[in-house]
Formats: sequence, C-alpha cells, structure tokens
Amino acid sequence: MKTFNKLAIIFLINAFALNSCRQDEVITKEGLNALYFKYKNGSISEYKLNEQTVYSAMENAYDASTFIYDISGNKIAECNWAFNKVDTICYQLKNCEIIYRCNNHISGQPFVDKYGLGK
Repeated sequence: MKTFNKLAIIFLINAFALNSCRQDEVITKEGLNALYFKYKNGSISEYKLNEQTVYSAMENAYDASTFIYDISGNKIAECNWAFNKVDTICYQLKNCEIIYRCNNHISGQPFVDKYGLGK
C-alpha cells in the first residue's frame, strides 16, 4: 500500500509539472508568433532575465535597435547601442540563444528557425 501511495504522489506531481509547462509553452508560442510576424525579416533571440524567459528582436539592418520582449510579446526595453539608448535590462540578459534568423541575414550567418515559426 505504501508503494502505491508513493507512486500516486509521484504521478500527481509529474502531472502538475507537465500541465504547468504546457501552459507556459502556449503563452510563449503566442508571444513568439507576434514577434515573428513583426521580425520575420530579422532575428529573434531567447534570453534569461532574473530566471524568466525574454526575447530580443531586431530588424535585418545595420545599426538597428534591439528590443526586448516578455513571453507575451510585450516590449519591455530597448538596446540601441548605435545611438547610446541602452536600457539597464540590456546588461542583465543571460544565456543567449538565437531562435530565429531570416535567410540572407545581414550578418551572413545561416537561417535559423528553432521553433518552426515560419511554418
């Protein structure tokens, strides 16, 4: 009986954790789709800011501003290094991963679409 109770508790904990992850993925996908629509000819990166996932996005142009967005697609900061308009958040971003980059990107780097945003 004790083994059954332990297994039941483990099952409930895992079910709760999986449900929480699915909810975050839905919110993130919605926000990413909005960013993709706006920056499909640019690039989008994923970061951590105080243990929360945030995204940066920029157009495919020299000296373009980089904007920071939360997982819902709301703009929370601007990092414009060329014109010295750099919000504090820009210095706090960690664990950068490029998740989308258009074809023929100005950087010369290859196309990336980690989450299938262009499909």
